[in-house]
Amino acid sequence: MANTQYRNYPLPDVTRTIAEEFFALQEQTLVMIDTDVHGLMEAITNLAPIEHGHEMSEIVGLVDALASKMPANKTFKVADLADVIGADEASDRYVLVKVGEQWIAQSALSALSDHYHELDEINGLADALKERLAASANLLDVADKVVARTNLGLGSIATRNITVSNAQPSGGVDGDIWIVV
Repeated sequence: MANTQYRNYPLPDVTRTIAEEFFALQEQTLVMIDTDVHGLMEAITNLAPIEHGHEMSEIVGLVDALASKMPANKTFKVADLADVIGADEASDRYVLVKVGEQWIAQSALSALSDHYHELDEINGLADALKERLAASANLLDVADKVVARTNLGLGSIATRNITVSNAQPSGGVDGDIWIVV
């Protein structure tokens, strides 16, 4: 007797009559098919329908994963990016120019070619120069007082050399001032 390849259902035997085959089909093959179909029906009865939904809390880890994400309405400024330098301090009409691995705020003209700036166009430069000038004036005042106290009669401090260094004095002429820092 021959059987089907996968489920081993009995196949009709050509040596038997149709009546004999009908009873064999009814007693064996149809019973086996019925058992298989019943098993399949029970298996799919507990499956979810093709179109269905879940609450977020029913999906393991979803609520925690979403809670650790950034809010959808979060906004950023260009200056918040780690590889952008000077965007907050940039003057109007500045552009970002890629320099190596960073973006730097520059005037569009400076990004295109050689160019020059007025003193007031360079943020903070005038104030920094004023501070340096004031510090130099203070140093000259100190040097003038030192010369005046030594009573050397060597003339104005403006004609003398003043050296500020971390090395010990070397060279120079009488009246020069060497300040070791």
